[in-house]
Amino acid sequence: MLSGVIAAFQTGTYTVRRRAAHTLTLGRVTEGAESDFTVDAVVQPLSGQQLSLLPGGMNAHNTRRIWTEIALQARATDIGPDIVEIAGEDYRVYQSQKWEGLDGDHYRALVTTWIE
Repeated sequence: MLSGVIAAFQTGTYTVRRRAAHTLTLGRVTEGAESDFTVDAVVQPLSGQQLSLLPGGMNAHNTRRIWTEIALQARATDIGPDIVEIAGEDYRVYQSQKWEGLDGDHYRALVTTWIE
């Protein structure tokens, strides 16, 4: 089971900041509240080949892959992406997907310091 792999190879426990959906009241947008939680994860830099496959411009930014048992949220229409703090630096979740073929829920995500 991957949870054993994550526990065996985890590179740390990371703080994730997530913003709730915004609300619209009488034509005014109110930003959703932020909340923090922690995840145990394996974080690795991308290889040169993996970097070359990223969309234009993203390969010039600090991008990493993260594996965890908790789904990290990439940008949605009304909610910004999760922000993962790695070594004191904020990384935004660019892409997140379920890792198929394993027991339980396991996810891998691309995180980057790239700012839109």
